[in-house]
Amino acid sequence: MQKLLIPTDFDLRTLKYIPGIADRLALQKITIVLVHMMKVTDNVSELKMLAKRSAERKFVPPEFYDACKLLVKEIPGLASIKIEFFYGSTLASFKAFITENKISAAVLLSGYDYKLLFKHSIEPTLLINRSGINVINAHYKTKLNLLVTALNNSEQQFYIK
Repeated sequence: MQKLLIPTDFDLRTLKYIPGIADRLALQKITIVLVHMMKVTDNVSELKMLAKRSAERKFVPPEFYDACKLLVKEIPGLASIKIEFFYGSTLASFKAFITENKISAAVLLSGYDYKLLFKHSIEPTLLINRSGINVINAHYKTKLNLLVTALNNSEQQFYIK
């Protein structure tokens, strides 16, 4: 089984790349780890709050979670999708994150501009390219058209186009 790191800003458009990745690795089971990367602050009061870092999770839209669940259900070979936050800005800390999470390769999304969601968000490409990890360049599947219904509001429906 391959475990792939994909940087994300929790925009549904990032999920359009996953079917192409699954097709490319069709004979293997894969796990996707969607990661938003953030540097560690040097502000003392913010450092005290490090234990409460789950606060960032509230910025992940419910529709994003729902779409991830739907992709796992619909794509053969896709074992799971996990959402993580990486806290650090050094190459050593990123390599430790890769090792700890048993990441096989990182996926860079061709033509995608990552949004920095928080004041401590960092652009992921530099650390990924410098880490020495295998890199897969992915293109999105233009025909992906999944209906997603938000679990917290059954009337809210939309398509990932």
